[in-house]
Amino acid sequence: MERPTRRAGGLHIAMVCDFFHPRVGGVETHIWSLSQALLRLGHKVVVVTHCYGEHGGVQQMPNGLKVYYLPLVPFWRDVTLPTFFLFLPIFREICVYESIGIIHAHSIPSSLAAEAILCGQTMGLKLVYTDHSLYGEHDLASIHVNALLKWALAAVDRVVAVSKACAQSLCTRCDLRDTDVTVIPNAVDAGRFYPAAHAAGNPLVEAGPTLGPGCPVPKQSIGIIVLSRLTHRKGVGLLAEVLPLLCRRFPEVRIVIGGDGPKRKLLETARAKHGLQNCVYMVGEVDPGCVRELLHRGQILLNCSLTESFGITLLEAAACGLLTVSTNVGGIPDVLPRDMAILAPPEPEALVNAVGKAIDRLETVDPHDFHKRVSEAYSWEKTAKMTEQVYEASCRCEQTELADRFLRCLRRSSVFGVLLCMIAAALHVELLFLEWIRPRPRAETLSRDAFGSTASKVLDKVVQRPQQKEEM
Repeated sequence: MERPTRRAGGLHIAMVCDFFHPRVGGVETHIWSLSQALLRLGHKVVVVTHCYGEHGGVQQMPNGLKVYYLPLVPFWRDVTLPTFFLFLPIFREICVYESIGIIHAHSIPSSLAAEAILCGQTMGLKLVYTDHSLYGEHDLASIHVNALLKWALAAVDRVVAVSKACAQSLCTRCDLRDTDVTVIPNAVDAGRFYPAAHAAGNPLVEAGPTLGPGCPVPKQSIGIIVLSRLTHRKGVGLLAEVLPLLCRRFPEVRIVIGGDGPKRKLLETARAKHGLQNCVYMVGEVDPGCVRELLHRGQILLNCSLTESFGITLLEAAACGLLTVSTNVGGIPDVLPRDMAILAPPEPEALVNAVGKAIDRLETVDPHDFHKRVSEAYSWEKTAKMTEQVYEASCRCEQTELADRFLRCLRRSSVFGVLLCMIAAALHVELLFLEWIRPRPRAETLSRDAFGSTASKVLDKVVQRPQQKEEM
């Protein structure tokens, strides 16, 4: 694959998040696809995340995307333990080496994103934050996330939300004005997701080698696809109640569930309890390259999320020509028009009735029309250009002095703000020390040798030799 030509004056951007390939999810897909689109626009993009098993060091992805898998160990659901003062030397080394000017942090539950905001502000870099999820205001986890989010929004230059519902939630929880948040929706790669009629053979009949022979959808059956992480927020408990009702009312239905997570046992128990082994097939975690194959096995996508800010899977399914049945929550009503999605309250009987309506409507569905409309409305090129405008706006923001940073933190929270001021002051002192012992090389001489032998040894330990990886 050809590398994109970078235009003169292209921005140097670091995407930072705990969640990235090989982990599968909406945030991971967003970061990957947006990075690739920005590279095609001529910008330089690197991704900073933590190591995942054999994915460690620095690895070269398609089109020149470089990914730094830092040697940080996750302690809860792939989220790393904050280190603050240990993270700054490594992160500064990467930012100087790659000439980074903009830090784009994703999803504040990621402690790596929060640390990048704090360290980036200390280094005087421009900061952009994208929020991907909806949270409440009363449970303990939401209170913690909202506290971090208020601090992060006080530090960043520009804020992005993936849907109108996500933007409204941000404004409500963090006392922002509507004009403070830019809505930039997710998108879909129409070149990867297309109707089954374009594929060789008949994927509805045979399972194929990548997903195995355990979940055939016979030609005379109606295939219903469920594709999500198996967690409470994705409505796995609701799905466990829906499955027996669906199979009882529509015996011609075959349900294929792709995904893994802590609630998988709940689905397996419901499947065994109601004797649904011949109706419900569970394929486990699906590799990103096999998602299209899984979607080609059905005509209907079933989404039972209890909360959802956007839902990239809905776009991917529509691009493949599937009719969507989903809970009417969060930002889902804004994703697809009503002739492409049937929405229902998050209740078992309501979802089963919605599936019945979808089955009756299948004969009128034109998969190629679905694909054409989705590809025109949602493209990563459009999303990248809108994000580019946000980057340029952040570059016009004035530099924040240390005293102003303290005031911003204290305005957000009196107790938590004092703690943040202490951390910010300590990081500022650490940065001064690093600038003294490791001064920044001039831009025109910036190279691996410019860091000297000490820095080269550090980089060699932190990042291995780049390896070319195939496209996701």
